Amino acid sequence: MGGVSQIEAEYSVFECAFKHGPYLIYHLISGVDLPIKTQDYIHNFIMKHPHTEFLSIQFDDETNHNIELKTRYYHFLIRYARHPNFRIRKIAAYIRSYSIRFQQLIGVKRHYPMKLYKGANWCSITNELLEYILSKKNDVLSMFRHTFCCDEIFLQTLVWNSGFRTHVYHYQGKYSSLREIDWGKGNPYTWGADSQELSKEHDLSTLVKSKNLFARKFSMRYDWIIKEVESII
Repeated sequence: MGGVSQIEAEYSVFECAFKHGPYLIYHLISGVDLPIKTQDYIHNFIMKHPHTEFLSIQFDDETNHNIELKTRYYHFLIRYARHPNFRIRKIAAYIRSYSIRFQQLIGVKRHYPMKLYKGANWCSITNELLEYILSKKNDVLSMFRHTFCCDEIFLQTLVWNSGFRTHVYHYQGKYSSLREIDWGKGNPYTWGADSQELSKEHDLSTLVKSKNLFARKFSMRYDWIIKEVESII
């Protein structure tokens, strides 16, 4: 949870997809994501934007502070955060906490060969970018070992420090992965979770009118909205 293993997992997915390619575009989505456009719409949209990378990159002060928290110090024993043994989890958390405090005390500040950037890890990227990402695997795993939740940092860092930065899709003044996500009502909000009728209407209307290709997140606990979206597209 939160360690470099998340990056390793994404690389495994990327390598498997690349092996079966080449494809024009590769979509990284999770089990709680849902297409909110038809296949024809998605295909036509991608064809109209060749050589374009769809991923979010955030540049605000809050994001920069978040990057600092996740990368400045060495984060040890993260793999034990969800260990089935409660005592082991507790000991690992204790060691990690005091390790960070000690690093703060002695003024540790890790240095990186390039400026770090952050955004959502869900993306739609071209074969060219995927090939570049794969070529940097060893560098990435070395750079982000003993960091925290840098699956949201490594891809943006690679892109914005390369020529691919000019290929990032600019959408309504924001760099976007074309995912409809509501961070205002949740972390993120689960579509359809609010049982109030006005909220249900608002959720469905937002998804239907969205210019994005995918949305997250959904749950089978609120499958009514999944069925509604599927019936429309």
